[in-house]
Amino acid sequence: MQKEHISSLQLFCLTISFNLGTAIILTPAIRYGERDAWLGNTIATGLGMIISLMLYLLISKFPGKNLGEILTALLGPLLGKVILSGFILYAILLGAFVLNNIESLFSTVIIPETPRWVFALTMSLATGFVVAKGLEVAARCCHVVTPLVVLAFSFMVLAAAPQLNFNYLRPFFAAGFVNISKVVIIITAFPYGEMILLSFLAPQVQDTKKILPALLSGTALSGFFLILRPVYAIGIFGAHEAAQLNFPVYFVARSIVLGEFVERVEILLVFAWFFTTFIKLAVCMLASLWGLAYLFNLKDIKGLVYPFSLFLFPLGLRAYADHTEVEPLVASVWPLLTLPQVFVLLPFLLLLSRLKPGKKKREQLKKRQKFLRIQKKPG
Repeated sequence: MQKEHISSLQLFCLTISFNLGTAIILTPAIRYGERDAWLGNTIATGLGMIISLMLYLLISKFPGKNLGEILTALLGPLLGKVILSGFILYAILLGAFVLNNIESLFSTVIIPETPRWVFALTMSLATGFVVAKGLEVAARCCHVVTPLVVLAFSFMVLAAAPQLNFNYLRPFFAAGFVNISKVVIIITAFPYGEMILLSFLAPQVQDTKKILPALLSGTALSGFFLILRPVYAIGIFGAHEAAQLNFPVYFVARSIVLGEFVERVEILLVFAWFFTTFIKLAVCMLASLWGLAYLFNLKDIKGLVYPFSLFLFPLGLRAYADHTEVEPLVASVWPLLTLPQVFVLLPFLLLLSRLKPGKKKREQLKKRQKFLRIQKKPG
């Protein structure tokens, strides 16, 4: 399969959009951490930085190789492809959830009169169109629009600040260690643990040394906005009311009024959320298709893109019955699927990569063995 290349700045933008996609709207942590949800988000962001570091350490050991090639090199062809199949299923499942989140928001609070399947089918095919053009096109789109997304979020943060009542956030640490730990687990899994899929994309950066700054800075900036989710939702509505809202950040944006003429700025949030979710779905599709291409030794994924989009469409509709099931799923099931990958499998692969000699060491070892054989020959 032909290699594509992206810049470290494009990887930075992809990391931001991937982490913010769907996660910026959903705030499951409030229901468990209440006033201390921001603290759990902060700790989880730190763990997200650690995940970024582990991804880089693994990728840097095998420069230019995607996750499938790395798994084969470390675990052998058979076991490597078995583990890769698990990652492909995970990417498909995440893509279905992302697609369902899109149609849930639109059909619930934005355009409730339109049938759900219209949003899911349109988004699936539109994302497929970009994916068919390749990673480089998707990365360029992300590079152009991500600064606008950051500006939109920054404007909303500043515009909503006068409404904050910090008394709603007190007392600190009232939720207790157990509930704060639940928040940390939930947010680490969603969205930071999902960054394992970026291991399909990050190796496409030509300068391997720039991958780590791109991942860390992208995680830090997206983490900053994710920490502000519960701060603003609770600071404006209070912990009890914010926990009852399905999309509290949307209603925070909807409450913004500047003077008597600037209002309904939630359209900025919808734009930013829609684009970041679009990028996240594109990453899921690329990871799935690249994994399948490596698994079955295919030279190109273009012929699979639109059939895969149509395959993902019904999965997205049936991922869960309605939006009320999203938070229980994120809180209970998703950590079980995600955290073992990043805190068990990823460290195990790192350990194997350290024990296994690198390419340069293997070449040096071969040269030394060849030299010794020549020395042993008589005469």
